Amino acid sequence: MDARNSSPALALALILTAACTAVPRPETGAAPASPPPTTPAVEAPSEQEAPSEPESVVPEPLAERFCAAVHTLQAERRKACCGTAAESLAEVCVRHLSPALRRGTVTLDAAAVDRCAADTAVELEGCGWVRPLLPKPAAACAGLLQGTLAAGSACASSLECADGLYCRGLSQEGPGRCAAPAAARAPCEAPADNLAAFTASRGDPRHRECDGQCVRGRCLPFAAAGEPCSGRASCRPGLNCLDGRCADRPLPAIGEPCAGGAGCGDGYCRDGVCAPVKERGEPCRLPFECRAMACEKPAGSTDGVCGDPCGAASGSR
Repeated sequence: MDARNSSPALALALILTAACTAVPRPETGAAPASPPPTTPAVEAPSEQEAPSEPESVVPEPLAERFCAAVHTLQAERRKACCGTAAESLAEVCVRHLSPALRRGTVTLDAAAVDRCAADTAVELEGCGWVRPLLPKPAAACAGLLQGTLAAGSACASSLECADGLYCRGLSQEGPGRCAAPAAARAPCEAPADNLAAFTASRGDPRHRECDGQCVRGRCLPFAAAGEPCSGRASCRPGLNCLDGRCADRPLPAIGEPCAGGAGCGDGYCRDGVCAPVKERGEPCRLPFECRAMACEKPAGSTDGVCGDPCGAASGSR
């Protein structure tokens, strides 16, 4: 189209385009060129802008040591057991943790990191721990990242907040603010927390998003001891779901009586007694009987043998 012959239409189109692009959230009567508010909104605080996945950062030595303890060591041990290279999240862990340490929004104790590494090495001795899923971090590695931000501070992770707070409003689009957990039965949210995910700190009890379980945007209160439960997650922290009720006692050990739905501290419940999981090649009917979490069966058969724990879990889990 010739702009010289259609200047009125072109001018109108340019004006409309400029108006649309100048105001991401249009409001009736708002001027397109109005300056941003001096006080940032809770959904997009500006005091602390942290990318969800830093592209290039200078690694902090303490971050490298921590991430090696929770990621690199198990990848190396798994390679030794399985003979194939295992993927490690250590690099992305360092990439997210280093900026937080440098900002001072998270602190780490060097001696505690050393204990984490030492205990991890002990727990990963031999190959009996190898399964398709990643192993849980050693107990000495839990709760090492200490947040320093007070309520109301802009945050890029719940781990940056002081104990008892979480990062409300955190998303892939921008940071949130440290806030107290939502009350039971109130609306709740699960922050998109990359730092917690890559440092194996997801579900840290110091940073709950609500006083209970956040299920489909609603905070369901924890069940107390003696109250009905559908699983351990529905009970108050420290309790287990046994025989359909929350109880302040450990899950049954190998050789102890068990109920089919309650589970065992280790192994699985077979004919009312906790039994050790089966190794590769042993007969099975269900995947949870096997350390590999895979029961390989011929087509049309109900019986099979346990698969290789170094491989990926098969369809029925």
